[in-house]
Amino acid sequence: MRMKIKSWTMPVWMRPYAGYIVNTSGNDVTEMMNGHADPLVNLPLSTLQACVKSQVALLALLHEANALKTLPFDRLAAEFYRQTGMLAPGKDVPAAQGGDNEPERLKAWHDFCLARADELTAEYEAFRDE
Repeated sequence: MRMKIKSWTMPVWMRPYAGYIVNTSGNDVTEMMNGHADPLVNLPLSTLQACVKSQVALLALLHEANALKTLPFDRLAAEFYRQTGMLAPGKDVPAAQGGDNEPERLKAWHDFCLARADELTAEYEAFRDE
């Protein structure tokens, strides 16, 4: 009789970091975590799954140690979106949202950052020194 393996689901706290998990070959992180490819049958997939599992394990250890910091860019990008309704440069704009007017978005981001130059400089220096 085979034991049923409980499937893994991504914790809420990990979602902001999911985009930084690499070597998924376009697969969903949850699918990779729940995959159990036999290296004798599919070595490339088995290797990718091992890479993803090790990255998730490292994130979990850092989270348990309270060593993950809020990413300054992500916090700033969220504030930019709240104020302008536009995604910060480097964030993908879905086609369903009408695509992108890159020059307009870059100018708005530039103005947004210039208005906060002193605050951003202080935050960067504090983050760098930690």
